[in-house]
Amino acid sequence: DTITFDNPTFQGKLLDWCLTFHSDCGKPVADAYCHQRGYGEAIDFPKRQIYNHQQQTLTLQQRSICSPHHTICYSFDYISCRVNQHTFEHPMEHGRRLDGCLFYDTECGVPAADAYCKDRGYGRALEYSLVQSMDAEETMTIGNHAVCDTRWHGCSAFSYIMCLV
Repeated sequence: DTITFDNPTFQGKLLDWCLTFHSDCGKPVADAYCHQRGYGEAIDFPKRQIYNHQQQTLTLQQRSICSPHHTICYSFDYISCRVNQHTFEHPMEHGRRLDGCLFYDTECGVPAADAYCKDRGYGRALEYSLVQSMDAEETMTIGNHAVCDTRWHGCSAFSYIMCLV
């Protein structure tokens, strides 16, 4: 998931393309902008030249102003940041509820939740909730895709997993 900031600003001015004049440009600025707002890394951040002499840019680190009246200034059309966390309600694995264990009846809880998050591009699980799976509902482990049949076994399933970048 991402969040997008159109025409990003810093202290009332357009965000400059560089942290300091003509150095550490593009991704380092976009990443810093995202992190300052509590989000993960910048995913997309197209560069644009500022032609309007009434607009100025401000460098994030040096806090220097660039005026297109005097020089060529660049900013961002937008910055898209990765959302730091995402909650998966009733997570599934190959069409079945995700079992609470990484492998059948072993490495339950954190190892299985972390594996699920990592499989989806996140860093780790921040929190989760396990419930006993009922109503003849099969669960599947993420570690080796073992199926647990609730008719014969006490299977646990995740009701949610919150993943962190």
